[in-house]
Amino acid sequence: MLLVDLELKVIAEKHGHLCPYLALGWRVGSFFKKFLLEKEFTGFENFFVHSYTHTCALNALELMNFKVTCENIGEHVYLLQAITGKALSMVAVNSEIIVPPYKMEELAFKVYSDTALYYEKAHYNYLFDRWIVDILSASDEELFVFPHKKV
Repeated sequence: MLLVDLELKVIAEKHGHLCPYLALGWRVGSFFKKFLLEKEFTGFENFFVHSYTHTCALNALELMNFKVTCENIGEHVYLLQAITGKALSMVAVNSEIIVPPYKMEELAFKVYSDTALYYEKAHYNYLFDRWIVDILSASDEELFVFPHKKV
């Protein structure tokens, strides 16, 4: 059982599951909310996030009340913009954290094709949870390769 922030728990319930990319979207949204609050913006309705990948992270951002646009080029880069189009902040995700753990894809294939042995299912679940924990417990400096702050 994973212990997570209440906001993320609500997001996961509304989304239907908790996965690494939903956790990532929550971390990106939290980073941008903190950025906006530091700049003394109180509402998020005049801002949107432009994403360069299409994953569950987008749904987390939407459920955090950000407007979201996407240009899917497969890069985990997120740009915070004012409604006017002015770029305010950008984060790119550290590829070491976002890549599935070693052997996870092989185990996932076995689990979803119903050929995994009991211990392989248990190991897959452990790796999946560990991946989420790694995303949630990483500092901003570990998770984001180059957080750019403007304004």
